[in-house]
Amino acid sequence: MMFRVVVALGAVLMLAGCASGGTGLVSDPALTRRTSTNVIAADEIARQAFKTAGQAVVALRPNWEHVNVYLDNKPFGRFEKLEEILSDSVKEIRMLSRQEARVRFGTDAQQCILVTRK
Repeated sequence: MMFRVVVALGAVLMLAGCASGGTGLVSDPALTRRTSTNVIAADEIARQAFKTAGQAVVALRPNWEHVNVYLDNKPFGRFEKLEEILSDSVKEIRMLSRQEARVRFGTDAQQCILVTRK
């Protein structure tokens, strides 16, 4: 009798462990991308009614500094120029640290926002 209880309890615990591990939310790359503090992806922009990249940045990452902007790896201008980029043309908006910007754009580069179009 005791053996049956132990076996049944073991089976219940095993099934409970299998049922709880299948969501995949922690390792889902899309979820990680959506919650990144230095990247705004196209799908995150599309979930809102933003007309411009500037509106998306101000609403989704209000703590981002107003720094120079690069568009498709070319200098584009100051932060305000983000208002000229239509949000539906954006693949990704990324805040680059000074170190990342220097590796990509040269030793004089500073922290910047890089917009990549689709």
